[in-house]
Amino acid sequence: MYRRVEQLLSRWMLSSSSGLHLNFMDGLRGLAILMVIGAHGVYYNPDGPKAFIVIGKFFHAGIMGVPIFFVLSGFLIAYPFFRARATQPGFWYPRGYATRRFLKVIPPFYLVVVLLGIYYYARFRDVSYLGVGAGWAAGLGNFINFEKYFNTSFWSLWVEIHFYVLLPLLFYACRGWSVRRTGWLLFLILLLGPMAARWITWSDTAGYQEAHFLMRRFPTAMDGFAWGVFFAAFYVARAADLAQLKRWAWLGYLGLVIIVLNMLVFAYFDWRFEMDQHPTRWWIEFTRTAPAIGAVLALFFVFDPQSRGARVLASPLLMFVGIVSYEWFLIHQPMFFLARDLAGSTGGKFGRYLLTVGVPVILTFLFAIAVYHYFSLPIMRWGRNRLDLKKKAEPKSAVLPGRTE
Repeated sequence: MYRRVEQLLSRWMLSSSSGLHLNFMDGLRGLAILMVIGAHGVYYNPDGPKAFIVIGKFFHAGIMGVPIFFVLSGFLIAYPFFRARATQPGFWYPRGYATRRFLKVIPPFYLVVVLLGIYYYARFRDVSYLGVGAGWAAGLGNFINFEKYFNTSFWSLWVEIHFYVLLPLLFYACRGWSVRRTGWLLFLILLLGPMAARWITWSDTAGYQEAHFLMRRFPTAMDGFAWGVFFAAFYVARAADLAQLKRWAWLGYLGLVIIVLNMLVFAYFDWRFEMDQHPTRWWIEFTRTAPAIGAVLALFFVFDPQSRGARVLASPLLMFVGIVSYEWFLIHQPMFFLARDLAGSTGGKFGRYLLTVGVPVILTFLFAIAVYHYFSLPIMRWGRNRLDLKKKAEPKSAVLPGRTE
């Protein structure tokens, strides 16, 4: 099976458009989606045994996998910007950037929106679900707290899309600046701006749903990208010293330890004080900042991809989970809720509970694999082939100042 997974990886993985592809990052992405799957998939009886409640709280701490995704995106998306800025002070936009981002994100997202709209209508015979789906597809979930549940996980997708739009605009605003100066400016904007937005929009009287809605949108949830962007600037600025920075890879282990400790702290405080149901300002800051720090430290494995920690993250199974993580993210949560509705109470039977949790995990993972292989991957390959053909057809003089091939 291991060999089969390696073969699939060799055929399904796309080369990075940035020119930087490190296997451990796919594994780290796989770890992040497993955290999110655990957070949404594992549930417990609040009146049940304390041991089960604590375990459930620990799994629920997996929601901090979302800031890890943001850190990874911040690094991988910003890296080609900084790499080009190092040689072209006026650079601000990589050729094909919008096309690549669009074809990666939008087609599978819209596919899942259509499928969920059909599912909700068939189940409830309520046409309003189609309107809610259209609202999420248009990005209105960033501004409207929809009363009907559709797929709450979509909030993080629209925060990421806002980041994709904002990043080239920030580079345009600081044309002519050095990599270090640009990196510091973008880090401060992306870190302090969302923090300020959270404090401005925070309401002590807001209920659970409203509080999380206010804290899970643009710009209040953007600060995770700041750490990844800063690391990208640091990595490019120190490109000449990469061999000497190999010893810094030990910080990657510290990052993984911090991620686990964050989950333990989350589980403890949520168990003792039900913090996630009654969030405070400091709790929101903790769930945003602590996992982001752990993730950016884990990125230090980039200085020694052959270290044991990097090789563990680069295991074929974890990498495979990472490359289909986006498609899995899109569909998993509504199907978990459906499984619980259909199964009803497990009556304290552990075997039935495992089936209620395990079956939708497996089925949604298989769905993610199928969508990635038969839908997302062909679209991305088609788009990249078109960009390559266009690049070959255009003379070098057609490249605009401040842009790069």
